[in-house]
Amino acid sequence: MKKLISPKMQFLFFIILISIFLIYKKNCSNNITYLSLGDGYALGTNSYGIADYGYSDFLKDKFKKQNQLKFYTKDFSNKDMSIKMLQSNISNNEKSERLKHKIGLKEELQNADIITINVGLNDLKYSILLEEEMSYNKLDLIINKLTLDFNDLIKEIRKYYKKDIFVIGYPINYLESYYLSLGTRKLNEVYQKNRDIIFISTSYLEQNKEKFFSNPKSNYYNSKGHKDIANKIFTRYSE
Repeated sequence: MKKLISPKMQFLFFIILISIFLIYKKNCSNNITYLSLGDGYALGTNSYGIADYGYSDFLKDKFKKQNQLKFYTKDFSNKDMSIKMLQSNISNNEKSERLKHKIGLKEELQNADIITINVGLNDLKYSILLEEEMSYNKLDLIINKLTLDFNDLIKEIRKYYKKDIFVIGYPINYLESYYLSLGTRKLNEVYQKNRDIIFISTSYLEQNKEKFFSNPKSNYYNSKGHKDIANKIFTRYSE
């Protein structure tokens, strides 16, 4: 015959569970500092070229809903951001005038628990525009240079930040020039092969353009696209 647990033992077990839960809540609540860095994609630019509610904002909301968010900013993002510009902003400890505490980017990185980055597409576009006549060899040289620049950026970030770096890939716009489309694919491959970051691919969004891109002439996502990326980052971060 099975022995029943006494009411006293049940109560004690209940108290232990409550204590564990309260300790967990105390240690895990409002403890995430999230920093979003990069270009127009990081800024949340929508399908009509307007800075809006982007994937970083949706990701912030998910942390907030879980009662995990301590601080979030995308104030160090800029639509024209390049790899070298971001590296310079870090090394020069750029401050954001919009942040009340106005600490520098180095301190923001030191305080961060998660950072997401979108950068490199502006570099690619500018480098291609500089060429009077493009070729496969010239594109390879451009990609090699961007790879070196990106590695230097990650080294600069790693001076102040040791946790996961999430780098979001770029959608390929086939309406753009052939070499820009090919270069975007190659740039994504560079990020995907980098072992010091966690690459978030967005290629699956391209398979459903009508759902995730409201403007066929723009390569920026709509709010559904940004939200989907946020969900993917959140899942990887939670793992």
